[in-house]
Amino acid sequence: MNKLSQKIHGLKILFKFDNTAQLLINRLFFPNNGPNMYLLNGLEVLVDHSAGDQDGTRSCLVPGLYDPCFEALGDLPRSLSILDLGGNGGGFLLALKHTGREIRRAVVVELNPHTHSRLTLNLLRNIPSCHKHITILNGAAGGAVGSLTVNLGRGSVGDSVTGSSQDGEEFTIPCHSFQTLAGYFPVEEEIDICKIDIEGAEYSLLQNTPPELLRRCRHIIIEIHEIPGESVTALLEFIAAAGFARVHPPRPLLENTVYLFSRRQ
Repeated sequence: MNKLSQKIHGLKILFKFDNTAQLLINRLFFPNNGPNMYLLNGLEVLVDHSAGDQDGTRSCLVPGLYDPCFEALGDLPRSLSILDLGGNGGGFLLALKHTGREIRRAVVVELNPHTHSRLTLNLLRNIPSCHKHITILNGAAGGAVGSLTVNLGRGSVGDSVTGSSQDGEEFTIPCHSFQTLAGYFPVEEEIDICKIDIEGAEYSLLQNTPPELLRRCRHIIIEIHEIPGESVTALLEFIAAAGFARVHPPRPLLENTVYLFSRRQ
């Protein structure tokens, strides 16, 4: 898709939101005005175009990045416990809310401090009593506990623990393992959905997680990225060996894509 086609596609998406006229005016006549508030069925979502949020936060809602996975999860309870790794601007939790689900408890991890600030605002603005039952962490998810130093820009869907922004700011970020993050939930509580979109760090995260700990999750929604030295096929096999069956897509795709796994009973 060339740049003109991308722009036209982006403008068409604006018609899906409740404040279409306002958004069209901003995008057509004030294109350098990065932050925009998107309204959708009672949701009020801050999206920063200058940081690339439209490719993350907005795309979770329209056209609905995770909709195929949600449709396949017909047995989900109304009230959910969520571990969201790679929270971006909060799009995943807001998409669940848009489907009528409630967030009983959640832990959300976002690498970029700038994106983390928009994530916090969006969740506080749209989920009542968010501060009581949602833990929002500025950090990385990986195979070990520690810290890392990385240069980051204003926030984009491509931020990663290995990538650096040449014009970005240097941050020292805490790194959390799956075990430490699962520790935020009561021991007896199952995690209904673990969503993972951490730009290649999913290999280290999962390969260093004991299968019995991973099985605390009923469902895993994961975007698997192709990165040098790692095998998509091997990671798919690792998740299956841990006790999960692939639900979506019906055939494995060796490219960046979103997979849904459900724990075998």
